[in-house]
Amino acid sequence: MTTLLLLGCAINNGLAGIISLILNSLLFFIIWFRSISDLKNYRIFFLINNMIDFVFTIVFLLTNLLFVSENSDVVFVASGPITQLGPTTTYVFILFQMFFYPFVIMIIPCTYVYRYLLMCRNIKLGKPKIFLMFFVAFILMQPFMISTIHFHFTTPEHKEIYENMIRTVLEFESPENNYYIGGRMANVDFRTALVSASITFTGSYIVIILCSMKIVTTLNSQSHFLSPTSRMLQKQLTTVLLIESILPLFIFVIPMMFLIADTAFGINFGKLNTILFSIIEWVPACDSAITLFCVRPYRRGVKRLFMIGKTSSVEASSHH
Repeated sequence: MTTLLLLGCAINNGLAGIISLILNSLLFFIIWFRSISDLKNYRIFFLINNMIDFVFTIVFLLTNLLFVSENSDVVFVASGPITQLGPTTTYVFILFQMFFYPFVIMIIPCTYVYRYLLMCRNIKLGKPKIFLMFFVAFILMQPFMISTIHFHFTTPEHKEIYENMIRTVLEFESPENNYYIGGRMANVDFRTALVSASITFTGSYIVIILCSMKIVTTLNSQSHFLSPTSRMLQKQLTTVLLIESILPLFIFVIPMMFLIADTAFGINFGKLNTILFSIIEWVPACDSAITLFCVRPYRRGVKRLFMIGKTSSVEASSHH
């Protein structure tokens, strides 16, 4: 079972990573060349989110992080190629990937706030202020980051417990040879990380809901002032943001519910938690796929791109 689990996690990691790199590279190209009309106002946001998803993909591909929880303890084990570069680099990448878990939620409200100011207040933020919004999101993540960094220094204190978890759940023969970071519910740093991540998640969705209500109300009241093309694009942007906001609820909340039940109440789900947390690696691929599919100019851009390639191949074959 464990061999199948590790194989499944490795296959999931590779597929999610490769598909994400392809889709996000395609999305970057399409955003750059196909952001016409009203989409130009949102191009910088799409590009920033695209780059964040791209970096997240590189990190989880190299780390292939395995999650283990048992008896109110958790361990993050690196099993990817980054381990070949030694402990320091591996620990940095483990912490980097742990940072991305709540950060991809934290940046969602940035687009909603920008759209609210643009649509409801007629205030268009310049690039410096847009980058400042993302920087504020990064600053708000510091309590979580400081707590997770502290995991690294407290991990050796409970080395026997963590290595026994790795040996029991993942059935690694020599867990002491693996690079891992652990946390215990009894420790202040773990509770701080859990609370800060929960506050981040809750606060983000409060902002999303409030901004959405204002935006929808404004669009409904001003729809007759918009051209048919603008109405269509605004509707598609609303759909994209809505789906990208709801998606993490399924991908993040379910694993977090199991994690909280496991760590807070001592309910051991074992390998199930490992499987659920591996699903998070599909977030970057899903984000790019949603944007490419739901925004018509981007969808048409993809079709034309492949039609050009198809036409070129047909012309080349006809010359032979």
